[in-house]
Amino acid sequence: MPENKIKIINQKVCCPFCEENGYIYKTRLHPNLDEIFVCDECDGLWIDEKLNENPQIPNLRVYIEKNNLTNEEVKKVTVEYNWYK
Repeated sequence: MPENKIKIINQKVCCPFCEENGYIYKTRLHPNLDEIFVCDECDGLWIDEKLNENPQIPNLRVYIEKNNLTNEEVKKVTVEYNWYK
């Protein structure tokens, strides 16, 4: 989905992958503090705010595993829904 086609409802960015069933939130994960974008419905994950139609990484679990971490080690430091300007 091109950057200018991002759909916003109630000041939240709609997920382009699950056809607007979920909203994308921006978060930072501890311990690595990477900034990522995650759908609260399908768990699709993007590593930048361009939000192509398909997630860059299938879900948060895969992202955690690719970074050699466990669910117990990872904590969401921030969760922000109103990130898109």
